[in-house]
Amino acid sequence: MKPVIYTLTVLAIILTLSQCKNSGSSREAQLASYDAEVYKVGEQLLQTYCVACHNPDMDLKNRLAPPMVAVKDHYLEVYDSEGQFIQQFIRMVQDPAVSETRMPNAVKKFGLMPKMPLSDDQLSAIATYVYHTDMENPQWLEHHYQQEQANYQQDLTKEEMKYLRQGKEYANQTQLVLAGNLKKAIAGKGIAGALTFCNQEAIALTDSMQTVLQVGLRRVSDLNRNPNNEADLDELAYIFQSKKRLANQEPIRPRFLNKAGKKVGYYPIMTIDLCLHCHGESGKDIEKSTIDHLTRLYPEDKAIGYNLNELRGIWVVGMNEID
Repeated sequence: MKPVIYTLTVLAIILTLSQCKNSGSSREAQLASYDAEVYKVGEQLLQTYCVACHNPDMDLKNRLAPPMVAVKDHYLEVYDSEGQFIQQFIRMVQDPAVSETRMPNAVKKFGLMPKMPLSDDQLSAIATYVYHTDMENPQWLEHHYQQEQANYQQDLTKEEMKYLRQGKEYANQTQLVLAGNLKKAIAGKGIAGALTFCNQEAIALTDSMQTVLQVGLRRVSDLNRNPNNEADLDELAYIFQSKKRLANQEPIRPRFLNKAGKKVGYYPIMTIDLCLHCHGESGKDIEKSTIDHLTRLYPEDKAIGYNLNELRGIWVVGMNEID
């Protein structure tokens, strides 16, 4: 795509932002100083680069991507501050990835968006505009949200409930084996022993339980520590729906589905006190030596910052026919 030639005013604004960035000032401070100008630039860039696909006027059947108001709503559920929202907006647009999406159902339907040839400053301007603007809301969107919530409330047959209960037993058995070995590692070598156990033995133990129980077993998360525990789009959709329900103080439930010829159950994994030594808040729950160890073992670790009774991930249990 050829560069767009902007007015001298727009170029001056972007140049000023770039100079602020080079001086070491934070992005939030830049935006606080240039809100009005950045807002105007963001609107122009949004019309140029985004509206063709994220058009709120396009009907549900023919659209190419979710409307921008839906993008905003999903990202605000997690990134509520302006700084966080802008940072994640830039990250996702410059390097789209399934692991970073907050809209797994949209990715399933439309695919990942292509990388956009825009600078940090241009994307900051777009994100600032989106963050501060009441985006146009298509008439069908509210019904779509209601349908998403309705889909969470499953009406299962007796046979499907049988699979869901059986899968929970498999998940619980495996969780007990892992927890027992984890406690032994902590008792023998402290938190360092726990990290070594998780790094070297947790997945192998899970694999061995698959063989014993003759089912598929995986632990996955939207904020995974081990890359092998990264959730796919279906799993992300369930995790995000469940987190939203928890935030609204609504109960979360296991989920049953037929997937790739298997009967599959999803089962929440909630944080308890023991989890916080390695998955809690740095400096509060996690000691510096543990953080250093985690950094060495998992350079791209996302699995910290949790509090008690939060959804840390899910068990995914794939079952064969039950006699």
